[in-house]
Amino acid sequence: MKKYAFVFIGILSLALLLTACIPTGTIVITYVVSPDDAGVKINLTDSEYSEGEQEVDLNDDGDFEDIKDNIESIDNIGFYLEVTNNQSTAITFQLLLEPDTSLNYTTAEAAADTVIAVILNSLTVPGDATTTINWNESMGYVGDLEFATTAIKSGNFALYPVALPTNDFDLTIDSLVVIVTITGKP
Repeated sequence: MKKYAFVFIGILSLALLLTACIPTGTIVITYVVSPDDAGVKINLTDSEYSEGEQEVDLNDDGDFEDIKDNIESIDNIGFYLEVTNNQSTAITFQLLLEPDTSLNYTTAEAAADTVIAVILNSLTVPGDATTTINWNESMGYVGDLEFATTAIKSGNFALYPVALPTNDFDLTIDSLVVIVTITGKP
């Protein structure tokens, strides 16, 4: 009788496999925003926002493309960040996330937009110093993941680095890496 039970379990397992019961998978995608491919870092001042938005396009990642149409959840978004405050007074650093990549806001416009999501919030950067946070530490600063989920699922969104107060800062973003964990079916 045990022999038939093993045969039955084997046939059942094969039937499930053949009916395309694909297991759910979790992937982690990293996207380097700064420095860019040429090694150029993001420099921000209150007088000029020459960089414009920082576009993130996850569609360039093969793993994202494989899972894009079957995303079950965005489990988290985190960052690796090195930011240097080039002035003597402390600032509060934020990353704002906007699904629309065509806006090209200035720093003041991004900070004033009440719809844009604060995705990394309230990171204090002392004057004349560099602050580094890793992915794990960034979880303590991550803001509105629910708002960000739709943008992340599309694969394309804009990040706006902003410093408060918005009228007095001089920053260099030495390194900014976006790290997204996604669950879905390949």
